[in-house]
Parts: sequence; C-alpha cells; structure tokens
Amino acid sequence: MFANIISNLLQQQQTNDKLQRKTLEILNNRLKDEFTPENE
Repeated sequence: MFANIISNLLQQQQTNDKLQRKTLEILNNRLKDEFTPENE
C-alpha cells in the first residue's frame, strides 16, 4: 500500500520534472527567436 503510494509520487515527480524541462526549453527557444534579428 505505502510502496504503491510512494511509487506513484515518484512517478508524478518525474513527470513534473519532464514537463518543467520541456517548458523551459520552449521558453528558451521563444526568447532566442525574440532576440534574433530577422534576416534581411
């Protein structure tokens, strides 16, 4: 029972970490695009 709860929490934490990394990656790319001058 407790092992199951802990397992679920760890899984949730891993998912959160992945989402956070993905979000940062997307924001980072947006910022790069924002500050990259357009090709003339």
